Amino acid sequence: GYPVASVTEINRDEGRPFAQVYAEPISVLDRMR
Repeated sequence: GYPVASVTEINRDEGRPFAQVYAEPISVLDRMR
């Protein structure tokens, strides 16, 4: 339930089965307890 990234861009191509989603990290989980 921790937010780890913010979506910055979504590219949908009708010829592909999946969209390309780009995200930017917003937290550093290896330093959290």
